[in-house]
Amino acid sequence: MNQLELENFLLIEYDANNKSHQDGITTINSTENEKKYLGNLYYTIQRIYQRRETNSFNIPYIVYYLDEPMGYISLSYIDNSYQISYGIVPKYQGQYLGSELLMEFSDILFEMYPNIDKLSLKISNDNIGSIKLATKVGYILEDKDTYTQKRM
Repeated sequence: MNQLELENFLLIEYDANNKSHQDGITTINSTENEKKYLGNLYYTIQRIYQRRETNSFNIPYIVYYLDEPMGYISLSYIDNSYQISYGIVPKYQGQYLGSELLMEFSDILFEMYPNIDKLSLKISNDNIGSIKLATKVGYILEDKDTYTQKRM
């Protein structure tokens, strides 16, 4: 089981047999906003594991904060691009934890993987909250719906 310790969060690789992981994904997918922007997370996780068969950079995590699941974050290698996706359970939204998580996750990826020069986020133009969050932590609009952060 893959695990990453960040400054404020613990990331544990998603385990379909872990009830708290299932409950976390179900909770994230329970709001209309998250469904709209993330789609079906169970399907997304399934696709991540399919891509992982050819590239180990595909990994979904459950995010723990104060010893309880507070979200989901993943790294996927799609179309020659390292893409991050994330979602926060409603209880923790609006507390700036999403921006802290994205910043810490991006930093550790650049630190751990010297071959990653750029990280990407796909954000719908109407997802104002995610756009603000991404730009707050240093992601820049590169294309119509792609925000990127390059290695410094």
